[in-house]
Amino acid sequence: VYLAEDPGYSSESPHALEAGQFLDGQLRWFDEIYVTGKTTEAIIATVRLRPWWKDVRKLVSDPHYKDAHNSMNSVGETWLALTGHVARGERVHVLPLIERIRTFLKPDVFSGKSPMVWSPRCVGALSELGLVPNRHGNMKPFMWMKDAEGNPTNVPDDKDIHAIKAVGYFLVEHFGYGRRQGPRGQTAYMQIA
Repeated sequence: VYLAEDPGYSSESPHALEAGQFLDGQLRWFDEIYVTGKTTEAIIATVRLRPWWKDVRKLVSDPHYKDAHNSMNSVGETWLALTGHVARGERVHVLPLIERIRTFLKPDVFSGKSPMVWSPRCVGALSELGLVPNRHGNMKPFMWMKDAEGNPTNVPDDKDIHAIKAVGYFLVEHFGYGRRQGPRGQTAYMQIA
């Protein structure tokens, strides 16, 4: 079992934790914790009650928060102290993060299967993808920011994509970037591992 986390503490910003595993060539996200107003300690207590907890092998957490210190331990320090799991994850700009996620949403040309899927239990992530209403009955899909005239730009508005960002950080940590710069600065796609 692999965990992908985007910590959030306020009533506006959910703490998203997706649990997944690799089965039959797919990354399958099968469970999630998607709550607001909870501390990392409370999230860990909830996760430890899940039947799959004993099988957790890797935790990737949003690097912007896992190492941040407020008046207490960082998210990464808390996970390590309470579970022994090191919170991994490197800082990634949102555009390469989105590109890496897209590589896992495209169906395989031979099998027709997507390399990554979500269980219906993962309502937070599915809501962020615009597929189902969230637990409050709202749709909060990923959006592009708009210019002064109201036209979409190529700048993502990432304030409502907590579960999706968590999964993106996991994908970059586990597989690397979806694109790389070639010797003359041109962009080249990388193979999915």
